[in-house]
Amino acid sequence: MFREIPTIFELEMEVTSRCNERCIHCYIPHESKLFDIDKELAFDIMDQLKELNTLGITMTGGEPFLHQDIFDFLHYARKNDLQITILSNVTTLESDKIDELKKINVNQIQISLYSLKPDEHDSITEVAGSQKRTMANIERLLESDIPIQISCPVMRLNKNSYKNVLKWALDNKVRAHTDFVMMAKTNYDTSNLKNRLNLYEVRQLIKEIILYDEGYQAELKLKKNEVSLDKIKNQPVCGAGTNFLCITADGNLYPCAGWQGYTLGNVNKKKLKDIWVNSEKLNYLRKINKSQFPQCLECESIDYCSLCFVRNFNENNGDMFKVNEHFCSVAKLNRELAESYKSELSL
Repeated sequence: MFREIPTIFELEMEVTSRCNERCIHCYIPHESKLFDIDKELAFDIMDQLKELNTLGITMTGGEPFLHQDIFDFLHYARKNDLQITILSNVTTLESDKIDELKKINVNQIQISLYSLKPDEHDSITEVAGSQKRTMANIERLLESDIPIQISCPVMRLNKNSYKNVLKWALDNKVRAHTDFVMMAKTNYDTSNLKNRLNLYEVRQLIKEIILYDEGYQAELKLKKNEVSLDKIKNQPVCGAGTNFLCITADGNLYPCAGWQGYTLGNVNKKKLKDIWVNSEKLNYLRKINKSQFPQCLECESIDYCSLCFVRNFNENNGDMFKVNEHFCSVAKLNRELAESYKSELSL
């Protein structure tokens, strides 16, 4: 549906690129974290979203609570009847503002928490005391019954302790999400990937996911052994250009947050709708399907793979069609372990 009639279902708005943490896995170069979005521009964008019947907005950064007008933005989003998600580390969230968040009735705050061990978490953020501040505000948000979700990416530093974060979330009836996907920086710098799990570590992690993640177990049971290539080759690679967009604090538009080497236009110069409808880059993306990755169609692990423009682009100096070999290997591991699990079920 969205491919035939592209619709901005959700927009991710970077209200500031400034951040008070220096996470070792971050894909945004630190030297780019300089801007706050102009207040009137943010309001204008939300008015345009209302006209386009957009359902939701995600406010992010950098660290969104560093913007002095963040609560004005949240009130305006609520006035425009947008579903509100905030991506934050909540370390700078003032305790007296939590009541205001409650009144605004935000739909969800997604919070980065890397470990229950303060030293381990702080080694990832490179900010001493960040874990304690994050945990203190998580507890305050829970006390105020504000919906939160924990995001706990797995990397080499926390690969042995991420499960404790997930268990804490489960015990406290909090949604939690983890993954081991890490991509190069938007300027093609791959130095952050030294923190990415190697294939042996990925194997151990996938084993744990298969054993303990009931949702993934259910998904595997539904997977068929045979894959319809005729069906797959006509599928879009992802939702880029069809149902969501990202805008950064300087007004640039991108297909998604990680793809900031692929500028679609700037809302200081053109209306959002004009860029969405007429951008040559967007219209080009909308025509791409999986048939343009013939090596993937021939791969027996295709049904266990998440082909991604951004991973290819950032790690291969801007080439979206050069397949990322690391994730090919991950897909192969995923298939082997999943098929072993399904085989044991059938015994």
